[in-house]
Amino acid sequence: MGGQLSFGLGGGGDMDTGNGWLVRVGPTLRWITPWGPTLRLDAGYMKAPWGHYDSFQVRASLALPLEKVSRILNTPPLESGTVRAQTLYLSTPYFKDFKFKDGSRDNVTGLGIGMTRDFGGPWYGVAHAGSAALGKAGAFSYGMFGLGAQSPKWNGMRVGAEALVGAAGGGGVSVGGGAVTQGEVWTQWEGTGRDRLRVKVGVGQWKALGGEKQSTPMVSLNIGWAFGTLGPKAQ
Repeated sequence: MGGQLSFGLGGGGDMDTGNGWLVRVGPTLRWITPWGPTLRLDAGYMKAPWGHYDSFQVRASLALPLEKVSRILNTPPLESGTVRAQTLYLSTPYFKDFKFKDGSRDNVTGLGIGMTRDFGGPWYGVAHAGSAALGKAGAFSYGMFGLGAQSPKWNGMRVGAEALVGAAGGGGVSVGGGAVTQGEVWTQWEGTGRDRLRVKVGVGQWKALGGEKQSTPMVSLNIGWAFGTLGPKAQ
């Protein structure tokens, strides 16, 4: 049993969340079963400090382990497999020229989280989710996932490229049915030795697949922290 205090961004669906910022507070109850899965029950109160939205919420969730149950139930757990690099990022994308449903155009800066997972060789999986933090699209939100390729590290630097698909909407941005794509090339500082800090800068193009199929250049700044996760043994 415990409590949660969280901040974030959201909106859409004609809800008045002002500039998009939300705050949520409430208790949480969690039970880790002897078989591996975790059951969780959260209650909370959410409010938009600069809007006219507030609500009480109840959420139930089931978390399933990614490891084999036979490994989890061993004491101590059997640790075998291949360690893969995984990185969690704080991301700030800047979209240069969004077109809105009222015909106006403006730039938008987002705030979100991103995650990458090494697949072996040059390939990795990537996912991003976030919302508008600056600009007139306070309720605009997005979620995307995709595949990337990266170079070996050289003098603490690495370059790569990735392609993502997903959904976006809200904030009056013209996105048609909501399907979007994004392509990006990037360069990343990783330091040397055992440094875990990651600083990544990317440039690319964002495009809505529905409606007027609007497209805009974008740049992003990402600050990340890398760690190892145990995956299946490499063949």
